[in-house]
Amino acid sequence: MGNPSEKNFALLSRVVEISNSNIQIENRLKYICDFLATDSGAECVCVYRRDTRGEYLVPWVSSCVEIEECALFDFRIRPGEGVAGKAVQKRAPVFFPDVQASPPPLSVARESRDFRSILSVPVMDDVYLYGAMNFSSRSPLTFSEEAVRVLSAVATEVGGAIRNSRLYHDARKRVSELITLNEIGRAITSTFQVRDILGYVAKTTSRLLQSDGCTIRLVGENRGALKVMVDEGYASQGLKREMRAQGKLLAHQIFREKRPLLINEPGDSPMVPALSQHGVTSFLGLPIISKGKAMGVINYYSCSPQVVFDMEVMHLMQTVCSQLANVIENATMFREAQQMAGENQARAQRFATLYNVARALMSTVKTDRLLMIMLYALTSPTGFNFSRAILFLLSDDGLSLTAQMGMGPRDVKEARRARRSRRIPLEEGGTEAGAKRIGKMLWGDTENLSIPVDGSGCLVAQAVREKRTIRADSGCSAVPEGSPVGLCGNHPPSFLTVPLVIQGEARGAIYVDNKFREREITEEDIQILTMFASEACLAMENASLYESREEALGKVRKAQDLLVQSEKLAALGEMAARIAHEMKNPLTVIGGFAARLVRKEQDDRDDTPTARYA
Repeated sequence: MGNPSEKNFALLSRVVEISNSNIQIENRLKYICDFLATDSGAECVCVYRRDTRGEYLVPWVSSCVEIEECALFDFRIRPGEGVAGKAVQKRAPVFFPDVQASPPPLSVARESRDFRSILSVPVMDDVYLYGAMNFSSRSPLTFSEEAVRVLSAVATEVGGAIRNSRLYHDARKRVSELITLNEIGRAITSTFQVRDILGYVAKTTSRLLQSDGCTIRLVGENRGALKVMVDEGYASQGLKREMRAQGKLLAHQIFREKRPLLINEPGDSPMVPALSQHGVTSFLGLPIISKGKAMGVINYYSCSPQVVFDMEVMHLMQTVCSQLANVIENATMFREAQQMAGENQARAQRFATLYNVARALMSTVKTDRLLMIMLYALTSPTGFNFSRAILFLLSDDGLSLTAQMGMGPRDVKEARRARRSRRIPLEEGGTEAGAKRIGKMLWGDTENLSIPVDGSGCLVAQAVREKRTIRADSGCSAVPEGSPVGLCGNHPPSFLTVPLVIQGEARGAIYVDNKFREREITEEDIQILTMFASEACLAMENASLYESREEALGKVRKAQDLLVQSEKLAALGEMAARIAHEMKNPLTVIGGFAARLVRKEQDDRDDTPTARYA
């Protein structure tokens, strides 16, 4: 190799210059290997590095092949094996003049290949061992002590370059982790959309960890099976998608045990062979836990030997999972709050509708208008928004229910036309014009619908008999005799019947369904319709009382008219009697004197002694 100090100094200067450059560490090592191969006379200068766990030496950079090709060398050397392994174990240079004739006790064929002479120098500093440098030649090659010392100094400089590169890489990694955590924190606080947050977290952390695949699973609302929410990555040649079977088993294990799972070696899990079949070299799974309750699992997969998850990565991702658990819990609370707000708003809207309906029912005391308002309130979008409604009233003999009115579309065509028609405010139902418009919506053949109360399997009759609300989900088995097609006999499977009970007696029933609206009948509908039935019964009772009072008042007025007429006739008779009496008395006197005068004239002719008394 030559002994002049100037040549050694120039070599070290060149190595220091290359090692302190700002290019990527692999490229720096490649330049150093190429330079040393030319200067030392070795045909191949190869740098071996320790793996993440520090248990093996793996080829890293070689002068005889490109960096990408060297990365394809998949053999590993344990400390004490081969030439490089012995140098690492002894932490001192090891030279084998002829590995073919006298190989090391634990030789590595892929290290020796067809080389004859191999010098291995450990790459280390005062604290840490980074790997080894092999100087190999196919022809016999010797190294002087000074050359070995120079190459050891070169190896120390290479170790410093590797150390600085790692420090720089770690610093950049920490900065990247902090930036990622900050971005995740900002994303978490920017929205309550869990799926969007999960997608962002999966994409960001996969880029940070350089993983080939990431899958996030969350537990269902009923605390059942884990459901896949996000798949990120899976673009590598051997990992096009997650292995659902193995991934599910690992996720359930992590979810059940509520602790992370790191798999890098066969001793970590029995799932290693199954993962290896799909090219997975490293696996990291973490539970998403909040307040001791597991909410989901994140699985990360790596197919590259250069990317191995470790405890440091696991601790970082535990922090991310804690943030993610908080956002999932907050999103769940926000969703529940939204649901409660929606329910309260719907409930308030229904109570407002009930109030408006009650006002509309109290706006008239005419039974016909009242019944029309009732049906319109049930079917109107501004009311309770049922598809159809029929009002049944009990007959006078109490043996049958007769449909008084029906409202709502009979078929799909009428339903479409009804949706396009202009709505009528409920408060206009009591007016003459409003009643006229609502009256046009009534069915004209409801009088043909009659249901016997006793001995009938119809649920409408059963609701009247039992005086309770009945909701059917599978239809009514009984078809009332004489029922028109399309009404009670052919109602949809889901409908609701509420009895009209006045003073403890059932007077009829209200039937509603949603045949032409895709809306199920809920418990809320039952409660609101029951309250509506109470208001309707009160309004009907008021209307009935008003009509009874009107009828009674009419009778009283008629009797009063007859009494006045009788009084008039009695007064007229008394007046006539008095007039007759007053006229009869003078006429009697006059008649008496006239008669005496007549008799006097006769007596004067007779000249009798009694004539003067005539």
